[in-house]
Amino acid sequence: MKFISHDCVQYHATRQWMGKMKATYSKLNVAIAMCTLPFAIGLKFVAIDDDKPSTWKRFSAFTTSILFQFWLYFISYFVFVGVFGYSLLTRWDINGASRADWLTLIWVGSLLYEDVYQVTRKLQKCRWAAVRDFDWSDRLFWIKCFAVLFFVVGVFVRFAFSHGNDQIYPTNFQWARRLFSVAFCLYCMRGMEFFIMFPNLGPKLTMIYKMIVDVAIFNAILLVSVIIYGVAVQALLLPLQDSSWHMLTNVFYIPYWQIHGELFLDYFNGHNEGMSLCDRYTASVGVNGTEIEVCVRSDPLAYLFLSMYLFFTIILLLNLLIAILNHTFERVEADADILWKYQMYILISTFENASRPPTPINWLVHLIIACWKLIPQAKRRKPTTNSSEKDLPVDGQLERLQELCMATYLSRSE
Repeated sequence: MKFISHDCVQYHATRQWMGKMKATYSKLNVAIAMCTLPFAIGLKFVAIDDDKPSTWKRFSAFTTSILFQFWLYFISYFVFVGVFGYSLLTRWDINGASRADWLTLIWVGSLLYEDVYQVTRKLQKCRWAAVRDFDWSDRLFWIKCFAVLFFVVGVFVRFAFSHGNDQIYPTNFQWARRLFSVAFCLYCMRGMEFFIMFPNLGPKLTMIYKMIVDVAIFNAILLVSVIIYGVAVQALLLPLQDSSWHMLTNVFYIPYWQIHGELFLDYFNGHNEGMSLCDRYTASVGVNGTEIEVCVRSDPLAYLFLSMYLFFTIILLLNLLIAILNHTFERVEADADILWKYQMYILISTFENASRPPTPINWLVHLIIACWKLIPQAKRRKPTTNSSEKDLPVDGQLERLQELCMATYLSRSE
């Protein structure tokens, strides 16, 4: 990360990010330029050969930058999230799919196509080294995989299974909505990738991820205390209950909500608003051929376990969790600037391999390009290009030198 945050690397990354635009322009200037075309034409460019470039050259230099491409993807993705949410909230037609459903299906297919396209471009550049050096712990990769998996299974459950007798809200619709709801949450989490561009939000995403890992480790300690307390208390309050899944539920249900302040004191007293709890927990227990009711029996030792459990979880464990999260925050905040520069470098590399047009028209543009390449070379006008590095401007030669230095450094470090 420290090498990526070096000034030389950051200069090269900024030039890629801004394209031919002046690097001092803020995000607000670019956002206004996207909304108002005259403002975009009036921007200053530093990498155009002509002293007075034409309007078309200015417009082309603005639209070919990675920053402009990023904003297009940003707007496109959140339009997709809105369409997906609208499709999920509205009533589904049992006889077919609505326009929002079809648009969501096409959009998800376009996102999947874009991910495959980026992987193929990396393989073309780095061969199989990209597969060998792939970071399988990348959380964004797994979010994308599970989002597509839940969505595809949801589509299959909705359209492949029969509706049954219920013609208003069939069972397969209920399961499909559950799968689509999980997929919607995952796609929203995937959209947090765009927040990396902002220096105040990018490191916060890493903080949240590390805090989730800390909480997962902390839950292991909490789970042990919940099992100890739950088994001990249920053994005292319900000594005559039969073996059932309801017994296992009581071990975790009541201790969990007591952490959040729901103490269930009426349950510990054996009554609820003057009514016995025998009706809630009844079972047949054979004792000399007779049947008896299983009631909640109040026990003084259960109150002692309750006070010790609340003291241990709320006072000790909760403060321990706060201290762990505070340590994680300070550790990430100390290297926030270096971390953000590294995240921006990864983001620039991602959009450098991405399609120019955003979803869902990316596959259509690629289809047109593929058809254009099928046209015989004789019928196409050959473009006049000059690939000689000697004719490059000074900025181009410096960028080429930086690329060679970076490649040499990385090869030696490996």
